[in-house]
Amino acid sequence: MHYFIDDNGTIRAYESPQQARKGLTPILESEALELAEQKDELAEAQQWAKGELIWCDIQRAYHDTGDFKRAVATAQEINKYAILCRDFVFHSDSGDLQVASEKPIRPDKEIFLASGE
Repeated sequence: MHYFIDDNGTIRAYESPQQARKGLTPILESEALELAEQKDELAEAQQWAKGELIWCDIQRAYHDTGDFKRAVATAQEINKYAILCRDFVFHSDSGDLQVASEKPIRPDKEIFLASGE
């Protein structure tokens, strides 16, 4: 198999290099596999962050309605966590999407209960 990449970062594989259209850059199989793995990790990180932001919205709704028995953190902690989740996947200086080295940790219900809110 012969691997190529286009200007958008899309990886293409052809049985013969003659099948590849003009403008594609040939890459090694190992490079193609590494790039595909990076894209999978990025997609997984983006999906995780979206799920956590939905969780934050639910937590905010508990605060907005005064339903503190279901809330697991203060509104301030939820907002801080939401910012950390949005920052988990970010654009580098070169414009590429990157994943932060550490995943944010959800606020803890036990700490919230101890605060008495």
